[in-house]
Amino acid sequence: MNVGQYFKEARSTIRGNPLRSFLSILGIVIGIVSVVVMLGIGKGAEKKLMDSLASLAKNQIQLYKNPWQGKKDIKITLDTIDYLQNIFPIIDQKITYQTADSMQLSSKNQYGSPDSLSYYGVPISRFNNNERTLLYGSFFTQKQYDNAESVALINEDAYEYYFPKKNNPIGEKLTVNGKTFAIVGVIKRTANEGEYKRKNYEARIPYQTFAAKFPQQSNIGNLSIYLPVNENNVTWQKRISYALMKYYGITHVSAFGMQVDSFSKYIDQIKDQQKMMNYLLLAIGSISLLVGGIGVMNIMLVSVTERTKEIWIRKAIGALKADIILQFLIESLLVTLLGGCIAIILSYGIEILINKYGEAIQLHSMITPDLVGIALVITSITGIVFGILPARRAAKMNPIDALRYE
Repeated sequence: MNVGQYFKEARSTIRGNPLRSFLSILGIVIGIVSVVVMLGIGKGAEKKLMDSLASLAKNQIQLYKNPWQGKKDIKITLDTIDYLQNIFPIIDQKITYQTADSMQLSSKNQYGSPDSLSYYGVPISRFNNNERTLLYGSFFTQKQYDNAESVALINEDAYEYYFPKKNNPIGEKLTVNGKTFAIVGVIKRTANEGEYKRKNYEARIPYQTFAAKFPQQSNIGNLSIYLPVNENNVTWQKRISYALMKYYGITHVSAFGMQVDSFSKYIDQIKDQQKMMNYLLLAIGSISLLVGGIGVMNIMLVSVTERTKEIWIRKAIGALKADIILQFLIESLLVTLLGGCIAIILSYGIEILINKYGEAIQLHSMITPDLVGIALVITSITGIVFGILPARRAAKMNPIDALRYE
């Protein structure tokens, strides 16, 4: 008998026992839905996390002073940045930094604490490398930066706070700790920032202006260096470390009071942790699938008992053990595949509901084609694994049992 005939007989058997087949398929549906939905939630959480870390996920190196290391007081200055850009042209205009301070506002946040405006001194390269977009106006010009002009960029929250009735705040004045600045641009909030309930008021000022007006807060504490995506972070960490040791006249790394670090290793660690979480979710979902598989096996064992005479009639007309095993394996496989297909359709429906109503608790789901493929593979394996015992029992049945069976 060919395989196609086995599938036809399996289909007839399923149709002939609708209640039994329904219960078998239901167990598989619950199991596969559990697996797919759990992994979909894990994928959704991973995407959400990676989106929020998008700026860090770039090939970025962080350089900052380490107060617990080194014997020499090292300062990061504009000369330090010029030195690095001169000896490594590949990072020219790829080094960013900021100095910061804040002032208290009259409003209060949702927790009852006073709001504050954070203002930063930044270079022009800050916006190019961070890929921010504008709602109004423009970024700083080189002339404004070089001449230390009193101009500022504000974020969308600050725009809504200071100029709620202005359709376009460009040219308006902003007073920061007694210093007046002209608004030249409004930075558009990102999708991630739009999800925050707490307002974040920010103003960015050209570093030269910041240093002139707020000299006590103008020390540069750290640098962010953006590398091309195909560059090796570890190699560049060493290059930059050795170059700075030479620049500051330090002969031994133990006296080097700076830390040159890469965000890529932290991103990798986060990805590894997320993988472990996905494995945990898979294990939880697989428990339901295990229960469904055991249900299929039990019902298949009942089917073997009921079809004892049929089995031995087949053997009497020449069916081999392999034929009997294949017959019951295909029946088990067909039951689980039907359950798997129904489960995948239901999983997409559940994904829509989760993404629609789970926003309040930051719950997201993302069912990808690879998850569907995994689900179908798991379904097939379940059908084979839990169908093999009933199939082998049928193939090994004693002829005397068949003659005595009524």
